[in-house]
Amino acid sequence: PGPDDWFGEPDDEARSPEEIEERNRTRDPNKIPTSTPSPASEPVPELSIKEPELTPAPLPTPPPEAPIEEPAPLPTPPPEPEEEDDDVEDEDEDDEDCDHDHGDYKEEECDHDGEDDDEDEDSGHEDESDGYSDDDDDDEEDEDHVGTWEEGESDKVLISARGETPDYETQSDAPGHLSRISFREGLYTRSMPYDYLYNKKGSGVTAYILDTGIAIEHPDFQGRAVRGGNFVADEPEGDQHGHGTHVAGLVGSKTFGVAKDVTIVEVKVLGGNGSGAISSILSGIEYAVNEHKKHGGKSVANLSLGSTINPIIDEAVNAAFKEGVVMVCAAGNSNLDVAFTSPARARGSFTVGALDTKGDTIAIFSNYGKKTDIFASGVDVLSLNSKDFDKPLKMSGTSMASPIVAGLVATQLEDDDCGPYDVRGRVVDLSIKDEISIKGLFNVYKYQGTPNRISFNGVGDSGSSKNKLTIQEPMFEQDQDLLKYVQDINEIDVIDRELWELSEKRYQEREQQIAGGGVPGVAV
Repeated sequence: PGPDDWFGEPDDEARSPEEIEERNRTRDPNKIPTSTPSPASEPVPELSIKEPELTPAPLPTPPPEAPIEEPAPLPTPPPEPEEEDDDVEDEDEDDEDCDHDHGDYKEEECDHDGEDDDEDEDSGHEDESDGYSDDDDDDEEDEDHVGTWEEGESDKVLISARGETPDYETQSDAPGHLSRISFREGLYTRSMPYDYLYNKKGSGVTAYILDTGIAIEHPDFQGRAVRGGNFVADEPEGDQHGHGTHVAGLVGSKTFGVAKDVTIVEVKVLGGNGSGAISSILSGIEYAVNEHKKHGGKSVANLSLGSTINPIIDEAVNAAFKEGVVMVCAAGNSNLDVAFTSPARARGSFTVGALDTKGDTIAIFSNYGKKTDIFASGVDVLSLNSKDFDKPLKMSGTSMASPIVAGLVATQLEDDDCGPYDVRGRVVDLSIKDEISIKGLFNVYKYQGTPNRISFNGVGDSGSSKNKLTIQEPMFEQDQDLLKYVQDINEIDVIDRELWELSEKRYQEREQQIAGGGVPGVAV
């Protein structure tokens, strides 16, 4: 209601309008009359709020301050040499004085950020550029850390954090035959580019290559190939064929060789046509033995050559082995039992068959049998070219498998505790057992008794449980179902057909010579 409006009273209905008007005209505007007072309408006493007097409490008396203890004096550092006095002022500003290059890490000498190094000690701090991590347990032992990364195509090899040399070296983008001897897994299970891992180079070992000669001037030999004896009439030194240079490259060239530091000696016993006389072979073996006895040291000879059974050559190989020259011989390319091939059949021969790495099967041209000690890559193997130094040459045969093992022998002979009579057992123990497949082989029954071993240097060991270093002599179990692996020979694309036909032709010619009373020779 507005300020001039009044509420009615209970008895207004009994009054006339005139009476109501008179009452309103004369009433006190400051009071609202009620007809019947009620307890609720009694005047309410006025309330007054009396603010209490605030008396501030006295402030507490602070306790007496504890005396400040003086810190213990720092130990006086020993006087620095006079010649270093000029460098002290610039120590915090000049980074050249900090030994932090190439992964060297010294907490007490190098604080580039001006922060407390203790925080890093407790945080498991990892220095990516140094290639190591600081752990609490190692802080007291390793004050100086040295670590760098060595890059490879497929992985990184961490060099020891204490500055030691790595356990092995890596040749990136390596040829397949080198990668095959440094990994348990076959090439057909991996993709290119391949790596070759090795921890020995054949240092201090001499390799005699009895072959068609060597182009020793090839730069990939790095000056480690030298002239030896030439026992081929009417032919100069050097390699007019190409076979010997290819073989020597597999033993110890920079790019294609197993033993990167071996000394290679040319012993020419085969001519430019790839064949030679028995007398030349005997003279070459005698030369290698005499040189070995004259110069001492450790020696391996590679003979990537062969003939039908010849007891004279066999005995010469046996005698050379007794004199301390490890004799590594190619098994032969006639797809026959090696028992019918000299010198591969000799007791003193470390005999090597050819492996086809496309499926880790025995190469279809390779000889086989109980006397075949081990297998190595022998199909489409790349090595040096005697006629074009810039273009590698691809060849197939047990002649290629043998020098791979000869190079492996040279690397093992590098160890002081490995002699000529120990090395064959060591290479066999390192070899990969029971991984050669018989899939695709024609007439698999004839391979029974052939040792199932693939050459391996023991470096790139994946730890596979199925490749334990135990020797199982027979290649096949007698009750094994072999027929399920047999395929038609026309489906196999693992052989150079031209090489196969040439090998068969040479074998037939030698057989005809023997039948006609001719003197059999030796051929690659």
